[in-house]
Amino acid sequence: LSVLNLIGLVMVLSASSVSALDDHGSAWYVVLRQLMWLSLGSSACVFLTRVDYHRWRRWSTPALAFSGALLVLVLVPGVGLNINGSTRWLGYGPLTLQPSELAKLAVLLFVADLLARRAAWMNDVRLTMVPATLVFSGFASLLMLQPNLGTTIILGAIVMSVLYVAGTPLGPLCGIGVLGTLAASALALGASYRRD
Repeated sequence: LSVLNLIGLVMVLSASSVSALDDHGSAWYVVLRQLMWLSLGSSACVFLTRVDYHRWRRWSTPALAFSGALLVLVLVPGVGLNINGSTRWLGYGPLTLQPSELAKLAVLLFVADLLARRAAWMNDVRLTMVPATLVFSGFASLLMLQPNLGTTIILGAIVMSVLYVAGTPLGPLCGIGVLGTLAASALALGASYRRD
């Protein structure tokens, strides 16, 4: 993981040094910001690995509701920040938050908790796959109103992965996977900037 992060920092420096020098007067501006966030993220990772994962289960529903409320709040005119035609952020000035990042974690926690509680009924997709895909569909709808196809696809991959690991029967899982792939393809081809 450390090696991948170091390679990532080198790539960020390589890709941004010229524009950072022009825009900010230092070729190191972007990579230093990336290093700051990497340090914060690594510290959070070390802290969170020491927390018993069972404790996260009780926060799954409140986290889902909170992240859903933030995704709705982003869509309120005058509240969500519109950048380059997409309204994906909340915040003021340099302090911004992208609620879809929290939604990824919240949906993951909720679906994992749901499937863990219903592990004995994994063959009954009405009790497992259907609620998980309904939660995903609600969040995907909010994400596509921003519009944010990339995060929607990532969220779909997260839900599909958790369903697979939990032991969802492959037939229904493949069926929903094909439907999701067709929907993502149609959305990708339906907008000229995505086709480009």
